[in-house]
Amino acid sequence: MPTRSPTGRLDKTLDMPISLERDGGHGCRRYRCRMRCPCGTGLPYGECCELLHLGTPAPTAERLMRSRFSAFAVNLPDYLLETWHPSTRPTELDLDSDVRWYRLDIESRERGGMLDNGGLVTFTAWFRSTDGPGSLHETSRFAREGGAWRYVDGIVDTRR
Repeated sequence: MPTRSPTGRLDKTLDMPISLERDGGHGCRRYRCRMRCPCGTGLPYGECCELLHLGTPAPTAERLMRSRFSAFAVNLPDYLLETWHPSTRPTELDLDSDVRWYRLDIESRERGGMLDNGGLVTFTAWFRSTDGPGSLHETSRFAREGGAWRYVDGIVDTRR
């Protein structure tokens, strides 16, 4: 039964718990996902990174970086492989279920815009694991080929 949201809009999902159970392996497809996107934009996941996870191309290197962080956070290894540059892509990717990614801070970006073919994004990603909290600091390199941005590689510094 539809309910009214605080703004008075009819909303079938207002009283539903937010769940990351995936429909076909892609986020919250059957319900409009109203949780905040893990990438830190403040937008709901269903209006932010889920769109990229479902096939919308990233317009910039930073947007691809944010969507990849969200893919780690919601456990979408196939998306991570799809957005990895073929020259450096691993054959498979097993994500550690004991690691919970919860915050992304973009520190700088160099190139990577809509008219560029390459770019760098420096960020810190925060996580919790069975060993406690930690962060990963990385400068990632991205390339755009055929209109699609791909993660190439990065210089990583893990801090615990």
